[in-house]
Order: sequence, then structure tokens, then C-alpha cells
Amino acid sequence: MEITFLTPNQALKEYEKSNYFAEMSPAEIAKRLTRMGAENMMQGYCKYLKPFSNLEVDNVKKAMKNTHDSIMKYSPDLIPEKIKLIRLSSGIDWDSPYTINNCIVIPERIINNIPLDTLCHEFIHIIQRYPLKYPINLRFEKIYANWNFIKLYDRLDFSACKKDFFPIMTNPDGLNFQWLWIYNNKSYLLMFGEKGTKIIGGITEVVGNRVSSKWIYIHEAKFYTQFFPPTHHQLYHPNEILAEDWCKIIMK
Repeated sequence: MEITFLTPNQALKEYEKSNYFAEMSPAEIAKRLTRMGAENMMQGYCKYLKPFSNLEVDNVKKAMKNTHDSIMKYSPDLIPEKIKLIRLSSGIDWDSPYTINNCIVIPERIINNIPLDTLCHEFIHIIQRYPLKYPINLRFEKIYANWNFIKLYDRLDFSACKKDFFPIMTNPDGLNFQWLWIYNNKSYLLMFGEKGTKIIGGITEVVGNRVSSKWIYIHEAKFYTQFFPPTHHQLYHPNEILAEDWCKIIMK
């Protein structure tokens, strides 16, 4: 596994070529720009991308090696060939690690003490980003099908729910509108977003391509949560469910 610690300029180029900003709703972008005190997203991120210190490089390398060794014992197929690392200051995202392209974005609050299960989680997300490059994704998709997820190809109509459950928050580790969940011949959309001052996961029915205005908290939707262990926290996307599942097995 090849590891590269990116400079701020290199990191900014990774953001430019990713689909991260394209997935954001206008409402989410507006909130981020206000928080960052910036006129556009690239300007805002430029302010918060910082170089790794020598101590941070050493600490991250140790955590990466330990994570690599644990995963190798379980399945070498879950090790990306190349991983780039980005250091991000606090105050721009939600201060949790995530992936863009084949990069792991590490917030400064945990940079010297990254949990190994967190790195394992992000390794899997990088694998998920490249379905043609990593054949284990075929196994992933079979698992998603067993969970009653189907791929979504149609554009959705959110006009009925914009006042109730917006802004929808970007899930950088999987396209927001990539999957529908099927139950009792009905289709449901799972989302991660803001309702008032709370960041929550929500579920709602989709009829045709129209998203219902009647959202409920995912963890209160027992018809959905009964399919997954009660310890799950990220039930709003199958990529997240799988990564959470497998990391618990690998890192136990």
C-alpha cells in the first residue's frame, strides 16, 4: 500500500477533481460558506487545508500500519493500492474523517490519535469508490441486494419536502441519491440531513420519483431498523452500513 501525505495545494486539487461539491445542495453550501467566512467553496477549503507536521506524519503512519496489518489478517481485498492523506483544520466539515477520490481527509482533532476502526472504515470507503478496480465490490452489491437496496437512476423530485427536511447533508463516502430501499413493494429514500438544529438520519417513501414530505427518524423506523443490529449508527446509506459491519468484525 502506497501512502502519500498531501500538501495543501495537492489536497485542493483533489477537491477540485472530486464530485464532493457537486453533491452538495445549495442550502448546505450556503451554510458552509457562512461558517467558513468565504465567498466560494474552494476559497473556504483553501483556508483550512494545512500541511502535516513531522510528528503527525509519524503518528499517522503508525496508525495506518496497524490498521493495514489487522485488515490483512481478515481480507487483503480490502486494502487500497494507494491512499493519499489530507489534513483539514476544524470548523469546515463536521470534524469526522471522510474520503474523496482515493484520499482520506483527517480532521486535526484526531490526527495524532486516529482510532484504528475509523481508518478501517475509510479504507473500505476508498475500495467502494472504485468498483471496477476492486472486484470485492461485486460482493458488496450482492450484500446490498440482500438488504433490499436497489440502485437509483432517476432524478428525484424533492419539491414536497424542502421545508421539512433540509438542507440535506452530503455523505462524502457514497452518493446521496444512489440507492432506494424496498419494503412491502414500496420504495424508501434514506437521507442524512438537518432538521432544525439536529443532524439526523431520515427515511421517507418515494412514489414514482416524488419524495414524500413525511420524514421520520431512521432509528424510529422499526420496519427498517429490524434488518440491522441495534448498535448501528450510520443506517442512512448501504456503504456506511457495510463499512460499519465489517470494521466491527475486522477490528474486534
